[in-house]
Amino acid sequence: MACSVLLLYLVVLSSCSSACICSISNWSPIVPCEYSLSFKLFQAEKQICCLTVIFKNIVLPNLYKTIIPLFYFMNESNLSAVAETVGTLKNISLIFNNFLLALFILAGGFFIGRFIGKLVQKILRGIELDGLAKKVFKRNIPLQDSISFVISGAIYLLSIILALKEIGIAAPVFRWLAAAFIVLILISAALYVKDAVPSIISGLKIIGSRQIRAGDHIKIDEHTEGDVIKVDLTELRLKTEKGDLIYVPNSIISKSKVEIRKKL
Repeated sequence: MACSVLLLYLVVLSSCSSACICSISNWSPIVPCEYSLSFKLFQAEKQICCLTVIFKNIVLPNLYKTIIPLFYFMNESNLSAVAETVGTLKNISLIFNNFLLALFILAGGFFIGRFIGKLVQKILRGIELDGLAKKVFKRNIPLQDSISFVISGAIYLLSIILALKEIGIAAPVFRWLAAAFIVLILISAALYVKDAVPSIISGLKIIGSRQIRAGDHIKIDEHTEGDVIKVDLTELRLKTEKGDLIYVPNSIISKSKVEIRKKL
């Protein structure tokens, strides 16, 4: 309503101004020129004031109603939602990059571990480490394969740890690995005790009764035969006619048929 009144007022003002200007122009010989110019300036000022009122009271409120909600939309919750979305995308990108780097570390670590393991095995075979171990310990010990396996396994484990660290799950995995390692140690200890205790008990009986001594020739269940070299708490060491060393657990001796031929 206010808009219509102001527009009507502006139209009437313009019409009256035009009529007055035409009249003043017709009476120009009588009316001085400066009065005509002053009247035109006065009418222009009135029109400008009217346009200012229209802009202030009608245009600006409608403009605010249109623009302000947009700024409100962009300034508060939705801007935070957009920021969260952008942050989420950045986090996803970072996780993806870390995952690719972890895969690269894992693949590189396994390749390097396999290569170094083969190289160490080749070097140890060149110096005949297994042969030296057999001469020193008087038994076959696969040191070449064992050392190369341990080195490769250490590199594999290191690459796995670095890869897990890149994707941020190293600490939980370490806890699970530590728990699994402790359980494995307990199981191994239980199995060792299960096998060792009967052998120790049998060894105490054999040593206490002195039924078998070093230098005796014994035959166990028609399968194993040789000269006794040493009697321990857990095992009996025999040497066959071919010069081979045999380690027999004392628990087996106590459960088997044993023929003993004393040394002279």
